Amino acid sequence: MSIFLSSCDDFITTVVEVDVSEHSHKVVLNGILEVGQPIAIDLFYSDPIFKDESAGNSVNTIKIEDAQIEVYEDGQLIETLIGQQHEHRDSLFNIRLNSDGDYQIYIRLIGNHYFRYISQAIVKPATEYTLKASSPEYGEVSATTITPSIIPLQSWQFIDTLATPNNEELITCLIDFKDPEQQSYYAFRLMLYRDLYRTNIPPVRFKKKCFYTEEPSFNKTANSPFSNPFLANRYCKSLTLFNDALFAGQHKQLEILIPLKHFENKEKDINKRKIKLSLYSTNKDYYLYQHSLSLHDQSLTNPFAEPVPVYSNTSTGMGILAAFVSSDLIIESR
Repeated sequence: MSIFLSSCDDFITTVVEVDVSEHSHKVVLNGILEVGQPIAIDLFYSDPIFKDESAGNSVNTIKIEDAQIEVYEDGQLIETLIGQQHEHRDSLFNIRLNSDGDYQIYIRLIGNHYFRYISQAIVKPATEYTLKASSPEYGEVSATTITPSIIPLQSWQFIDTLATPNNEELITCLIDFKDPEQQSYYAFRLMLYRDLYRTNIPPVRFKKKCFYTEEPSFNKTANSPFSNPFLANRYCKSLTLFNDALFAGQHKQLEILIPLKHFENKEKDINKRKIKLSLYSTNKDYYLYQHSLSLHDQSLTNPFAEPVPVYSNTSTGMGILAAFVSSDLIIESR
């Protein structure tokens, strides 16, 4: 294999011959278990770092469809999964203003097909799960994880409103929960979604939204040193990770500042606007995986950063088996 190196100073191109051993595919197991839901697993085989783009490789061509996955619950075999084609039905809609000045809803049903290994069993809290996947062509991979306990949100309340230096109005929301005695890991998410209450179609439109907090346990987002200091407390990722190192075994209260504009109902009586606050109780595998994935993504945009390996807990092969349970709080405006 030849690698071309060029210099911006002298515009000299150097050709270096590098011997790269032939890539041997490994099984990749991806499974994020959610307490209260069936086990859903994706199996792939690994791609080489240097691959022939002309071969037309894609996600669809590297999925393993001939494997079997044994599921063990607290050491007991409970099920053997066989991959199957599944269909996810969804709906697309938009709202238009007709010539009479009334809003009308236009709906189109769609079906998405995908291949996945899905169990009949429902994931239980505080339970050890071991998955052993075997493919006739690509070998075996196994992983073990322990699901977290359910930690419900005990209460919430609005206490105040304030204005930011950007003239943005915020509502202060207090969220309470009890941290267990053992070391615990969490994630927090704020979502905005709309519910078409004039149809029989369930709400399917979710979108992550930014919020503010000075909570010291939260992993801070990176901001420019020249930006407004208040923005250092803004979180816009899908999940904000944190752990209980500062409040282990205690009653915990999170103070979340929610932009008032998230509650504004701009669609009159056609839509209801809802805020969904989710507290994820995660296990250590989930926390380390998501944290390493975030660092890995950041390193890709920094040419001077060292590569960050993504956390894996498989015994052979590659991938992740992790778990979480979500406690949701929906605040509705009409």
